[in-house]
This record gives sequence, C-alpha cells and structure tokens, in this order.
Amino acid sequence: MRNHSLTATTAVLLGGALLLSGCAPAQSGGASTPKPSAPSTGEQAGPEGGAGSTARDTDLANATFAMSWTDALEAAGERFAGDPVSLSLEWQRTAFAYSVELVSDAESYDAVFNADTGELMFEATEQETPAEVAEKRQGLIVASELIAPADALAAAVAAAPGPVSEWEIDDEDGRLVYEVQIVTDTGDVDVRVDARTREIVEIDS
Repeated sequence: MRNHSLTATTAVLLGGALLLSGCAPAQSGGASTPKPSAPSTGEQAGPEGGAGSTARDTDLANATFAMSWTDALEAAGERFAGDPVSLSLEWQRTAFAYSVELVSDAESYDAVFNADTGELMFEATEQETPAEVAEKRQGLIVASELIAPADALAAAVAAAPGPVSEWEIDDEDGRLVYEVQIVTDTGDVDVRVDARTREIVEIDS
C-alpha cells in the first residue's frame, strides 16, 4: 500500500508541475507588450478634428458658417495646385464640414474643412490616369459662374419643403448641379438644382 501511495503522490506532483509549466507564459528576456487590437472592419478611418459650434440637426438653408463655400475652395487651392471638381457640405463626425476635390494633370486631392472654424480635418492625394482626370474636369467648378448655395437651397426647399441636411455641387451628365438633401415627413428627398440657372432638374424621393 505504501508503494502505491508514493507512486500516486509522485504522479500528482509531476502532473501539477507540468500543468504549471504549461500555463506559464514564455519569456524572451523582457516583459511582453500586448498587441493593439485590430480596428473594427465595420468602420473606416475618416476626418478628424475639433467639434463645430453648429448643431447637427441645423437646417442648412438657414445656417451661416465662419467659412464660406468660396473660402473652402480657396483654402484647398492654397494646399494643392489643381482645379476644383467637387464641393459638398455635410456632417462629418463632429461638425459640419466642406469636402473639396481638386485635380491636376496627374493627381486628385481631397480636403475636408470644419465649416465653423476653417480647420483642416483631413487631406489626401491620389494618382489619376489621364482619362480619369479628363472625366473629372468635365465638372470643373468656377465659383463666379455659379449661383450661391443659399439660392440653390431656397429653390430646392420651394420644390420640396423641409430642412436641408446636406448639399453637394457635382457634375451630372455634363451639367453642374446642386444636389440638395431635404428631410421630409416621408423620408429624405434629393433635389437637383442647376448650378447656373437655378432650374429644378430632378426631384428624387
């Protein structure tokens, strides 16, 4: 009986030692540093920056900002030698912000500016092929040739009453339009307004 007891005791002790050694973390001469967790695949990096003073639910048809749409075009032009082909105003994480796209002969440049402060929130440059540049240049924005956003928003709201949540100047089949998003009782409505004549091009509900 004593031999069985010693054998059993030895087995228990050896098993405990093996268990403990298996659980112990491997050391490589220094303290291990935990790896940062991978970003969620449901989110993408976007504009950073300080909060704006304008509330998110503000009706853009009645809002004024420290930075104007022409200020945003000028600020982007000071950072990149190119021509503006797209401009929008919408909520970006913490503030209403202008997004501006410019193109040169071989690159496109995107910049995002806080509309309340004028702060640069994001910028990026990308290589473009000659064909891509030519296509984007069809929607060249020349501010002096366009109606002001306030006029376009007024025309859009007259056609589809409701608060304006965002707007964009973009090329549509060779025609520059303001695409105005309006919140109505039945859902969002997109109203396209000719950026030169103020004519209502399309209402898409």
